[in-house]
Amino acid sequence: MALRRPGSGLLLLALLAVGLLASLASAQQVRIPLRRHDLAPGQHPTRSPAALARQLYHAQNHGGHRALNLYVDPSRPVSLRNYFNRMYTGMVSAGTPSKDYQLVFDTGSADMWLFSENASSQKLNYVQYYDERASSTSKVLTTPWSIQYGKGSASGHLVQDDVVLAGLKASQVTFAEATQWSDDFETPQMPLDGLLGLAFSSVSSANADTVVDVLYKQGAIKERVFSFYLTPNGNPDGSAFVLGAPDLNYAAATGGELTYLDLASSQGMWLLSMQGVKLGEETLDFCSTDDCAVLMDTGTSFIGMPTVDFIALAQHFQKVRSDCGLDAGSGLIRCESASLDKLPDISFSLQGHFFTLKASDYYDTSQRVLGFMAIDVGQSGGGGFWILGDTFLKTYYTVFDMDQRRIGIVGAKPGLAWSPPDDDHALRRWGWQLILLIVACAVLLVLILSCLIYSCRSRSSARHVPPLAAGPYVLHNSPPSFASQPHRMQPARAQPLPTAGRQTMPAKQPRSEFARDFYTHV
Repeated sequence: MALRRPGSGLLLLALLAVGLLASLASAQQVRIPLRRHDLAPGQHPTRSPAALARQLYHAQNHGGHRALNLYVDPSRPVSLRNYFNRMYTGMVSAGTPSKDYQLVFDTGSADMWLFSENASSQKLNYVQYYDERASSTSKVLTTPWSIQYGKGSASGHLVQDDVVLAGLKASQVTFAEATQWSDDFETPQMPLDGLLGLAFSSVSSANADTVVDVLYKQGAIKERVFSFYLTPNGNPDGSAFVLGAPDLNYAAATGGELTYLDLASSQGMWLLSMQGVKLGEETLDFCSTDDCAVLMDTGTSFIGMPTVDFIALAQHFQKVRSDCGLDAGSGLIRCESASLDKLPDISFSLQGHFFTLKASDYYDTSQRVLGFMAIDVGQSGGGGFWILGDTFLKTYYTVFDMDQRRIGIVGAKPGLAWSPPDDDHALRRWGWQLILLIVACAVLLVLILSCLIYSCRSRSSARHVPPLAAGPYVLHNSPPSFASQPHRMQPARAQPLPTAGRQTMPAKQPRSEFARDFYTHV
């Protein structure tokens, strides 16, 4: 008796099925047309750099491929929203189940905090509040917490919970839930749910690791590097925070290279040293005797400087433009005309490199203010303390490298053209429907008034009916003035001066070390 090989029946059936399909195909061919779509390499869903990085990451971290050592740490962008070039916020999630919060990404501090559901301050209807009771992974700490900024303060207590930044989860991050805060953070035109500090943990008021530190220690990222691209011209969309390797697609020119500057301080802040300032072709008497300490701060809207330097800068602008000068009411430099005519470039000498802002980079033509302000910080070095905030950083794509303690700067690509909607946009949008609605309301109002007048006259004891007081309803689309909204915010873009024929400001050797607390002395 012949033995039958296991599975031979299945093999026979498979062969029969193939033969049947072949005979059917020979009798009638079925053709399915394919259409080719040519995409640029960066747009291809599987060949783009980001997609390839994800595939290599997956190959290294799954199954038997861990030993291949193919790790590529992909850049992970977070979209930021630009509020009038004054503040930039991005999405961060916290808790389980996770809840999204819009936070100011601030390189000038190292604390993460959220508005607390248990706040003793008045609740705001445009704020997302954190509630530790609604999170299954939260752990409330009894440690009190408080922080003082250049503008504004907050206090509360510490808590531990899971946080998600750029799609990566950091487990049990120590952050603060604020139960009290100053009204500096209460701005419906520029809503925020808290703040994400991105300085070094050594200056944390909570004495805790930052979110970036926790992601690094837990192996979610291989290097502590992040960067900012901030849109200019008030464009609300397009700004980005990039966690991981720099994305030079944000550079102004293809193939643009970053200029890296070592930090001028070991005290946990993003500090550089500045040796001079030029306005047009004139070298100003700023930082010429001693180096100035310069904080690269995404949490400050303007370029800040000592009051004595700010007044001198206002006088220089008034010499070149008679309609520009120091405004006593706002404390800012204002111009009567929105024209950029005669406004010179301003250049900053940072550790042997010039970085320049054009008039279009620092002049807010809608508010008629220049992007400079006075800020006095004591004991900041002989040359004084400056802040290069959003006015500067939106001109440059800026990389913050924690591991190598350096900052990389390259001219940023221009933002997309954008203009705010006109005040009469509602009339154009609704057209005749709005006109009919207004007419109907007017007719209804006339009828109501007629009934009231008739009713009053029919009574024997007629009473005086005061006229209805109706004020105009205004759709206000312009941004709030900076003087009344003193929020700390982010950076701007600049072009290096031409090499030929430029004057060089000598760098002081050795440079000063700037060690200080940048909050309590403002």
